[in-house]
Amino acid sequence: METQARAVPRGTLQEAGELAVLSDASGPTRHRYALVIAFDSEDALRQAVTNHRCAYRDGQRVQELNAEGAAHG
Repeated sequence: METQARAVPRGTLQEAGELAVLSDASGPTRHRYALVIAFDSEDALRQAVTNHRCAYRDGQRVQELNAEGAAHG
């Protein structure tokens, strides 16, 4: 039987904050509150989108921001 950890695609949280997206269909769009999650493969991304589910780990920049916040707060 597949464990829950294996069933959920894993991504890496690369960045959080305001994001500008350029697409051929809609042109530039700004998202004030956004997360950028990167996957190791296109298959993992498709699985996350299809299942409407994913888990992530903090990327290096997010870890740095968390450490800065802890040091100042």
